[in-house]
Amino acid sequence: MTTYFMFDLETAANLTPAKIERFSQTAKTGNLKDPAKIEAKIREHVESCVEYAALSPATGRIVAYSWCLVSTENPCSVPPIHTNVGIEPLKEADLISSISNAWKESNADLMLGFNIRKFDVPFLLGRSIARGIKLFSHLPRPNDYNLVADFRDYLTEGSLSVWLEECSIAPKNGDGIMVAQWVESGDVAAIRSYSCSEMASMCELFARLDATVNLRRNGL
Repeated sequence: MTTYFMFDLETAANLTPAKIERFSQTAKTGNLKDPAKIEAKIREHVESCVEYAALSPATGRIVAYSWCLVSTENPCSVPPIHTNVGIEPLKEADLISSISNAWKESNADLMLGFNIRKFDVPFLLGRSIARGIKLFSHLPRPNDYNLVADFRDYLTEGSLSVWLEECSIAPKNGDGIMVAQWVESGDVAAIRSYSCSEMASMCELFARLDATVNLRRNGL
């Protein structure tokens, strides 16, 4: 039997005036001469950078997470889902420590998630460095295949939403791009509902994957 600590992070932009200025300075205006057009080009670039700021640990922060334990012994069971939300910037350190401790205390064999090697694990590590939180004694590196499993090992193309639809699994309660709006409006309940629904959907996807490829025999 293999037990997986399945988790997912929700993130939002972590902007400062200095970062906004850096975005402005990296705008490419080409051969434009008209000041109005240059200004518009810079504004468009800054808006694009702000939109994607939540996707990088250098410009984003963690505002919520969900996790649960799934196993190959009973992949179709519905496990308890744990969700924690902290939209204030000062709450991020607590979120990082909390999910790190949950992983450590779970005694699970591996971490698991959708695209966690490219996003969730490096984001968690990056933000722990930014916050000066010493977690490296028990958090795996993103490409440690002995400790980190990823749905993308099988589902290499397409987003989670695409695969949920393709597998006729109930969709998430919203979309990740809506998290920024919920953070701005202070809608903690919406973030919690979305994060929990995403984890529930991944539980169903895990069961579907096991039924298809027999994870007990092939591994994830």
